[in-house]
Amino acid sequence: MGKQHAFGSKLSLSLAVAVSAVLTACGGGGGGSSTPTTPAATTPAATTTTPAATTPPAINNAQTTPSSNQAMYEQLRSQCPVVSYTSEEGFYACATGTYVGKNLKDGKTVCTVRLTRDGEVTYTMGDEVHAFKLAQNFFYSKSSPLAAEYPHIWGMGISADSAEDANGKVHGFELRLDPRAEADKKPDHLDIKYKFGNTLSPDSQSTCRVPL
Repeated sequence: MGKQHAFGSKLSLSLAVAVSAVLTACGGGGGGSSTPTTPAATTPAATTTTPAATTPPAINNAQTTPSSNQAMYEQLRSQCPVVSYTSEEGFYACATGTYVGKNLKDGKTVCTVRLTRDGEVTYTMGDEVHAFKLAQNFFYSKSSPLAAEYPHIWGMGISADSAEDANGKVHGFELRLDPRAEADKKPDHLDIKYKFGNTLSPDSQSTCRVPL
């Protein structure tokens, strides 16, 4: 739990700072908090799923255009509840869908992330496929829009881990969306991070940058 509390506090703070920076640039602020809705009831798996050994599905380069990602952005904006911080499971259900982007490191390798309502994640980066189920260390945070006239000035973070394998290692999932500095523009991307290993020194990690 220590790891998740630390991560949750750090991400909550960074989201608040990002929104605050835009608020300062706009010369004001406003808005209130909303009461969180009841998260979807899900039952975490007792064991982690071994990464899929199958060949990843072929991905047409046309899929990297942001049209479907724009629909996902609207889903996150309109369907995910405003909650300052919670470690309850199930809130990730509002982010169910498929995200298509490219490796943040090289800007070329196509990546696809699929998240189901039950917490099943398939993270594909090039020819690597990682399949696992979210089971512990849940974190969810979403800020309310800066003001009615600035509907796109908000931030959001979701993270969770799979159950530990026989070696005490986990698959980690993190979705992060920050507002842009321009108050009249919506975010141009969100990042989905994957890592595998122990908490302090993961064996592997990568970030799928999803254009919006």
